[in-house]
Amino acid sequence: MELKVLLRSFFHDLLFPEQKCLLCEKPIVGYAKDVSHHLSQMKYVCMTCKEQIEIPTSPYCQHCHKPLDHTTSTKINQSSDPLLCLDCQYQPNHAIVMNRSAVLYNTFLKEAIALYKYRGKESLSIVFSRLLKIAYDRYYQDLSIDYITFVPLHPNRLQERSFNQAEQLSLRLSRMVGIPIIDSIERVKETHKQSKSGKWERINEMKDAFQVKREVIEQIEGKTLLIVDDIYTTGATINECAKELTHSGASMVYSLTLSRA
Repeated sequence: MELKVLLRSFFHDLLFPEQKCLLCEKPIVGYAKDVSHHLSQMKYVCMTCKEQIEIPTSPYCQHCHKPLDHTTSTKINQSSDPLLCLDCQYQPNHAIVMNRSAVLYNTFLKEAIALYKYRGKESLSIVFSRLLKIAYDRYYQDLSIDYITFVPLHPNRLQERSFNQAEQLSLRLSRMVGIPIIDSIERVKETHKQSKSGKWERINEMKDAFQVKREVIEQIEGKTLLIVDDIYTTGATINECAKELTHSGASMVYSLTLSRA
């Protein structure tokens, strides 16, 4: 009798393996309970983790997707002009048309991104690319995007990390939305890690850090591109990439990032 129970358990586990959350690695239970959740289509994430993922909500800056409190947005929005944060009002010459981010950069996301980028947990690209797909459908689905591209790493940083998270995420997104990916930019200046730099340090550090690859200049001429990256903080990195793309003939450049700091 005991053998029969063991065999039944063995074949049940073989046919119906326990699904674990890709973020916390705990068993996922109660799929039916979360069908109304805004991330219900993400079947590989448990409800506990889903509840810690914050989606940007209105009001937010129409250009960079920075969250705005209602008091600030009321003061800014005294005319029919687009709702902009103070940074975007005082620095109007952005190369990107607009940025949109899938989620907000909170403590939970910070730890998850660190696991992905620095500790080799590449399975998280499944979760992160799905979040990007949800954001793409929400903000960019009706636009005519010709190519998806990504923020490159310097060769030394790429060797150190073994993969470029922005490239990996953009490849997955490209497959999901059916838009071709183009490896269009190279990083020609090795920059310091930006996580501890201030706004103006980031902007100055990123000057002349990128250039468009010669072999794609004809390909991007007159085209609309979408740049993918993991985190948008000041926009210095993405804006510098977009500037190089537009100088090389791209018609318009948008950006989509996993998180908005």
